[in-house]
Amino acid sequence: MLGAADAVGSNPEKQKHDRFQDGTRDTDEEIYGHYEGHQHGPESGHLPPFDNGTIDVVGTAKLTQIDGRISDVAVLGDYAYLGVWSAGLQSPRCRGGVYVVDISNPSDPEKVGFLRSHQDTYATEGIQAIHVETADFTGDLLLVSNEDCGRRGIGGMTLWDVTDPLDPVKLSEDGGDYTDGPFEDPDNVDAVAHTSHSIMGWQDGDNLYAIAIDNEEDPNDLDFFDITDPTNPVLIAETGIGDWPSVVVNAFGDFPTSHDFDVRFIDGHWMAMVSYWDAGWVLLNVDDPANPTLVGDFDYAACEAHMPTVCPPEGEAHQGEWNEAGDLFIGTDEDIDAFRLIFEVVGGPAAGEYVAEQFSWTVPISELDDQSVNGPVIFGGYGCPGDAVPPASDLDPVTGAGEDQIVMFQRGPVEDPNNPGEACFFSEKVEAGQNAGYDAVIVANHHSGAGEGAQPDATLCGSQGHNFTVTASGLCVGHRLMHLLFDRAEDYTVPYPEDDPGDLEPNSGDIGNGKIEASSFFSGWGGSRLLDANTLAEIDQYYIPEASDPNFATGFGTVDVHEVATGRGPDADLAYFAHYSGGIRVARFSEVGIEEVGAFIDEGGNDFWGVQLTDKFVDGRRVVAYSDRDYGLYLATYTGP
Repeated sequence: MLGAADAVGSNPEKQKHDRFQDGTRDTDEEIYGHYEGHQHGPESGHLPPFDNGTIDVVGTAKLTQIDGRISDVAVLGDYAYLGVWSAGLQSPRCRGGVYVVDISNPSDPEKVGFLRSHQDTYATEGIQAIHVETADFTGDLLLVSNEDCGRRGIGGMTLWDVTDPLDPVKLSEDGGDYTDGPFEDPDNVDAVAHTSHSIMGWQDGDNLYAIAIDNEEDPNDLDFFDITDPTNPVLIAETGIGDWPSVVVNAFGDFPTSHDFDVRFIDGHWMAMVSYWDAGWVLLNVDDPANPTLVGDFDYAACEAHMPTVCPPEGEAHQGEWNEAGDLFIGTDEDIDAFRLIFEVVGGPAAGEYVAEQFSWTVPISELDDQSVNGPVIFGGYGCPGDAVPPASDLDPVTGAGEDQIVMFQRGPVEDPNNPGEACFFSEKVEAGQNAGYDAVIVANHHSGAGEGAQPDATLCGSQGHNFTVTASGLCVGHRLMHLLFDRAEDYTVPYPEDDPGDLEPNSGDIGNGKIEASSFFSGWGGSRLLDANTLAEIDQYYIPEASDPNFATGFGTVDVHEVATGRGPDADLAYFAHYSGGIRVARFSEVGIEEVGAFIDEGGNDFWGVQLTDKFVDGRRVVAYSDRDYGLYLATYTGP
């Protein structure tokens, strides 16, 4: 708990935007330097500008000079709150926080504050601002989920009192899941709470609750908290797909992980819709958050509708929202890799085809001279900073002409007593492989990511955690292949067996019993799905044209969807999308279907991530807030029919 002495911005009269103390608010050019009229990036690397005449950008606020630095956006009243994530920076520069922007005049939004994260910690999608009235707290509360980017980082949640956004007070930053097993076990407590990618709170009567993603526990990766007293969050339940055997994981990659959620009071009940990646959307009753119960789940069709030959579909249910009436739901599938791999092991006991994916930030297989990764594989352990990695020359005796030299690392370490160090970024593993001379790096999933054996072939190609010059291709595979390729019996024990002499897990330096052959084909980008919220049956889909066009597979940024916000009141039939390089998109929807009615991409391109409604209207049109990862805040209205 922190007291009043921990408040930041203690002088609300201070003109925080006036860096030069001359009594006049500074322009963006004064603060950030001249940036040639472009909000981000070079002329290439994104979709070209486009405006169909139905989107009016009424105001913008530039908040960063670093690409990828801005994350999500939340709105409450006259203020917008935009997260700052690590953007690949290393400690201590990776430290993030939340920008506070005054949007009372939408045509002239003004940055008025910054809520700094804990050291080596940043904010991503878990940013929400709500008004709260409980016996313990009355006012405006900002919820921020924490992810770390260094050994001093923290997880869990940070809760801010933003009743006065110019003089915010940090109420707590120690709420979270500290246990590796049942949360009631007092003997199984970690020093730092598990990191969390997203969080959402809601008030039920006199009580305030929150649901959060636990990044470090699979398959039960949903944590529920009582935050009625926001200075003392209390973990009250853990659950997840491990508790629901009826939920089917039927999309390519076979990886179920909670990613985001919408919580609403519908027909007399509190309901939570969880975006559960390759398991689709899972509907829970949370009338009693200490005992959430499964109501139903969405199942993907056999193939992609916009790419009918791509079977099974990519999946990757990322985020979504109910409409105002609560009878329809729109969910976004975030597929940030436009290619699918054909991956097999040739020769040896492990011979056969396997599920594999490629990292979106490494060298795409499609851009290699021979458009393939093929060759022998050596095991390299975890590949974290400080770990010894066998040199690529160890593969010289078994590397044929024209073949690649490949190293396989394991994701983590997580719950491995034989390797008690902290888990490292996927990008640190890829860099370790590059530095050791390898052409390609494969990261195998760990025991937790395999759902303790429930999803042995589940893959996860995560985001880039730090900046470096990428020269290698990077792939991810399931944990089962790691065992079979190195002549080990399958094992998924959590925690890992102690003092493993190499009988269960391969040893660093082991060479695989077969060779890898991997190629790729265009499988399209992600899009959105309109569901019947009661039956979870799919009504329609929405994709921008470039998502199905191989001409936009590379060189145009991420041609994908990230988040959606559905309208309320006069715009209840509109859905507003943050569509990465696809810009701002607006669609009209009903129980009949969904159709795009508005589109806008700014000069110099966009990279939109978050989207939230505001309570502001200009000429009778709702102002909607969007976060551009490389720029900051956009405020726009839909002006079409």
